[in-house]
Amino acid sequence: MSILVIPVLTRSFSIEDFAIFDLFLVLNNFLVTMMTLGMESGIALLLAESQDDKTPLSFLFVFSLVSGLIATMLIWSLFI
Repeated sequence: MSILVIPVLTRSFSIEDFAIFDLFLVLNNFLVTMMTLGMESGIALLLAESQDDKTPLSFLFVFSLVSGLIATMLIWSLFI
């Protein structure tokens, strides 16, 4: 997807605006990765230990997804 979007953005933004957009993407990916890395490894350990009870595990996966989205929205709102 970025192969299609980046050329359009570089033509429509100035160099300074694109640099700010690129900094946002780098910071967002770094912070979301750091935040969800612990959750994903913890969920993987829980999954390996408990084979029977799948309801709490599915809740944990949804929780990690939602928390990643919330972190992205918070970082996005800080840049605006």
